[in-house]
Amino acid sequence: MKLQRPITPLAMTLLVALFLGMAATAHAQDKVVPMKYKTDYFVSQHLYRNGKQLTNLSLSLEWPEYISGSKALALQSYLCSTLFGNNATSASEGLELYTKSLGRQIDVNPDEEGLQRQYVKLTVHQLGGEKDRYLSFSTLSIKRDGNSYLPEERKLTLFTYDIVNDKVLTAKDILSYLVYSLMRGDLMDEIAHYNPYFQYVYDPFPDQACLIPQGLVFNIPNPENGEGYDQLTVLPMQNAKKYMKRGVKKLAEKGKVKDVEGLVTSKQIVSPANIVDTTMVYDVVDEMPEFSGGMKDIAEFLTRVVKYPEYEEQMGIQGRVVVSFIVERDGSVSTPSVISPVSPGLDRESVNAVLSMPKWKPGRHNGISVRTRMNVPVSFKLKKDK
Repeated sequence: MKLQRPITPLAMTLLVALFLGMAATAHAQDKVVPMKYKTDYFVSQHLYRNGKQLTNLSLSLEWPEYISGSKALALQSYLCSTLFGNNATSASEGLELYTKSLGRQIDVNPDEEGLQRQYVKLTVHQLGGEKDRYLSFSTLSIKRDGNSYLPEERKLTLFTYDIVNDKVLTAKDILSYLVYSLMRGDLMDEIAHYNPYFQYVYDPFPDQACLIPQGLVFNIPNPENGEGYDQLTVLPMQNAKKYMKRGVKKLAEKGKVKDVEGLVTSKQIVSPANIVDTTMVYDVVDEMPEFSGGMKDIAEFLTRVVKYPEYEEQMGIQGRVVVSFIVERDGSVSTPSVISPVSPGLDRESVNAVLSMPKWKPGRHNGISVRTRMNVPVSFKLKKDK
């Protein structure tokens, strides 16, 4: 994403804070845990077969499960419809229905004549927002026929989720058509100023736009681009406000919002009893998982691998990200989720660091290795040059 103006360089200090234990804040056994924020990260590549049809599916999804204490059903439905083409209301349900339509998962790419091959890539990226007010996303769907030289099908969408009203806002909900019709030339000139690829080939009314704290994000077609993300251009807030609808201007303004704390809770997880279920995920066990070398080594490991994202560094964004994950029975790390977000870039970097961890010593209960949930907070702090 293109930054709208140069910013004074900052010297960066990265602090890694650690707290290893239960899935959320400390809680007693058998107690329901409040869940206010949770983003699940799905990164995978699998092969599916349905008769003579082979599909190579690649996923990179930053999927919000809880936002401001809500399951955000309008958002869940919109994402499932946009990416998977079904009416599911959760990532797991939508993905299950979608992959079933592709056939059965296979491990080996068959070498047979007459097979129809296609390549599909689905992504969801969080672009930014204001806590308890709104959060914006980009989705990208890429499909390519492996048996022909036809151009790939690409669909990139931008939208904003209005947290206060549980509503998805697309370009037509964000931009004022009346203002646009009167000031189209001004908007085109301002977009062109911030994007070198821009040409006056825009539709009569922009069909892709979303809101972030820095302004409005537009999608500008660039045929030389490979993934779609350098097509995004930010029109700074001071330039963008005049093109917004009145309600969106209010949403963009920082201020008091309704209290949504504790509207829903996460799924209850019961601590282990005498009978050990090795398939479930436990919060508390007799022997909690251990990182090789202990607390000191995990701090050194994360300090070494975590890099401050360039965008957040230049924008002066800092804070503490908490990543929840599962230590599997073999000690591997799986299913990371961000339960205390700061910004998409810092959240993403924290998840990548957790996924790069070497194997842990797994948790044990009644002498048996079990799946155990852990937390790792990662703190990002910027300091000006002296």
